[in-house]
Amino acid sequence: MGSEPLFDDVITPQTLTTQVINAKKNLSDIGVQVTVSELAYGYQVRNASGSQAVLDAIDVINAHMLPFFAGDATRGVYFVHHVVPSRDA
Repeated sequence: MGSEPLFDDVITPQTLTTQVINAKKNLSDIGVQVTVSELAYGYQVRNASGSQAVLDAIDVINAHMLPFFAGDATRGVYFVHHVVPSRDA
């Protein structure tokens, strides 16, 4: 859901959490897991306003994370160093 909505400050963490919960309810019959496309920094910068609730509501955290804008990430062996620091943030 979304494309870095917390980082872009286009939605509150509370509203995003509600959207995630509603999507999970609507998709529960078919077993689809729900997540959001968000930067680690998006969660960090909105922590005081409730971003932890979003993390608690989603099923998977950054399962889709790829270093899209990294010029050297042409193959898996080259992009690992872009992903690992974000995972540990």
